[in-house]
Amino acid sequence: MNVNAYLQSGVIESYCLGFTSSEEDGSVMELAAQYPAIQHQIELVRTSFESILMQPVLEPAALTKKAVLKRLVKQEPLSDLNTL
Repeated sequence: MNVNAYLQSGVIESYCLGFTSSEEDGSVMELAAQYPAIQHQIELVRTSFESILMQPVLEPAALTKKAVLKRLVKQEPLSDLNTL
């Protein structure tokens, strides 16, 4: 097996995001048990995702938020937002 190609395929990221099927999950877990590099990559990706999710949320400017919500309610396009 070409571990480097597997690591670059995006499967680990999909697995960590929960986008893989139960069959794919089993395959990833089997490979992680066989190849320490795959297990290590899973840990790195999970840590990275967790770090991103723990960052503070930026609130939009009050006018921007108001304009977006107004247009969502009215189902108007956002194309004229820069006229605010």
